[in-house]
Amino acid sequence: MRILRYPQLAARGITYSRQQLRRKIAAGEFPAPIPLDNRQDHPTIAWIEHEIDAWIEKRAALRGQKVAA
Repeated sequence: MRILRYPQLAARGITYSRQQLRRKIAAGEFPAPIPLDNRQDHPTIAWIEHEIDAWIEKRAALRGQKVAA
């Protein structure tokens, strides 16, 4: 299993700001990160690569579908 840090998300075309990511994670619209340390104030986080790949594939599958207005 590989993990991806925030800069590696951008390399995959995910260019959300950190604040946008927090909102999307809270809304269940983006995979939740895992903590890499036990710091409470500002933990180091990363995402599981296969979860990000699945999220990208799901977004690609939605391509061409009508979005409800």
